[in-house]
Parts: sequence; structure tokens; C-alpha cells
Amino acid sequence: QGLGYYSRARNLHKAAKMIVAEGEGFPKTYEGLRRLSGVGDYTAGAIASFAYNLPYPALDGNVYRVLSRLTDCDIAFDTTAGKKHFHKVAEELLDKEHPRLFNSAIMELGALQCVPQNPDCETCPLRFNCLALVHGTVNVLPVRKPRPKLIDRYFNYYIYLHGNETLIHLRTEKDIWQHLYEFPLVEGEELSDSEQYFDLTHILSHRRIHARFHIKKVNTLPAIKETIQVSLQDLDDYPFSRLSLKAIERLETK
Repeated sequence: QGLGYYSRARNLHKAAKMIVAEGEGFPKTYEGLRRLSGVGDYTAGAIASFAYNLPYPALDGNVYRVLSRLTDCDIAFDTTAGKKHFHKVAEELLDKEHPRLFNSAIMELGALQCVPQNPDCETCPLRFNCLALVHGTVNVLPVRKPRPKLIDRYFNYYIYLHGNETLIHLRTEKDIWQHLYEFPLVEGEELSDSEQYFDLTHILSHRRIHARFHIKKVNTLPAIKETIQVSLQDLDDYPFSRLSLKAIERLETK
């Protein structure tokens, strides 16, 4: 809750159940690791090399940056073609005898030396092999694919208050914040008006959420489909998105 890694947490749980169900312990091969829910090429390569010293590359953002500069390659690393290209480069450069040490070293090189902005190339141990340094392209690499335009969404939340009780519901659709709770929601093309409300804006990777929280003090909580009645003190027992958590914090100060 609040960290944004909801799908990763669910995949971690699913992978753990897969391991228990198969009864053979944690996988010790790249192929076995790759089969686990939520485990991609990077995670499988990292575990295979760091835990078992198997000859597989592990490409994180730091490694992509080092490889793109070392080879002066302007292929966008966050595309399917780019990932395939740099994975092949990493396999060619990988020290098959010491993959754990190699992967650790290239990650650290990217994190500490070959940094995103204004790296100190004159002290870099790879300066005599770096094509980007030779061609003067260090500060324009690596290349990313164009970022998608933010999509604006307008959420009208309704906080019904009957004494110490309120209504919440679980997001089950395949959308943002799946399996998290929130107050009753009406999404539209604009924010509606009411007598008492407060606004919050929340930025996600591809969306900008404009949220208005309408406070409704009522004599009886309305019967709204798929909502549950809870006390304000019990809200901590339910997982909420960061946006809803900020609203709850705001509500507590009123």
C-alpha cells in the first residue's frame, strides 16, 4: 500500500504458491526462474548470476546506459528491438567464468561512474574503449522511446459520513489500483460541484488524475452496489492507493 508495487506483490505471492505447489524448492536454473510469475529476463538473469553464478547477463537501467555509450548505440533501449539488441551485446561481453562479478561490476559502473548527467569520463576505467566518448555522444545516450502523453482522468469520490461510519468499495476491474479500496467513485469528463469538497491531483506514469472528494454527511448511508460499511477508525485495515490515503489524511484533519 502506498508504494505502487501492487502487481509485483501479487506476482510475488503467485510465484511463491507455484514454488510450493511444485514441491522442488526455489528454481536453480534460468529457465526455471523465468517460468515464475512476474519474473522477466532481468530478474531471472540477476538471480541466476548473483545467487548461482550462472552465465546470464542482468540488464537494468544502469547497464543499458553503459552498453549504449560503450558501443555508441542510439537504439531506444526500452523498446522490444532495443532490449533484444542490448541483451545480445551483454551476452557477448559477459565474463562466462565470473558472471556474478561481471554483472555486479557493470551495474556499479553505471550507478557510480557512468551516471546519467555529466559523467566524469576522464576517470572512467572504460574510457579508452568507449565509442560514445570518442564520438562526443555521451550526454545524448542512452535513447528512450518517446514518452506517451499524459491522459487526464476526472474522478468524483463521495465520502458519505453517518456518524463514524462511511462506505468504501474494492476496485476489481483491470485498471489502475486493481484490488485496492477507495470511496464510491463516479468517473466523468469533469469534476462536479457540491457544498463541501476538496481537490487532489495525482500523477501516474501515463495518467493525471484530477480527483474531487465530496463530503456528504447523511442520516442514513445510501445503498450503493458493491460497497461495504466501515468505521473511520477501521480504514487502516484496508489497502488504499496513495491518492485515497492522502484523502483520508485530509479527512482526519477536518
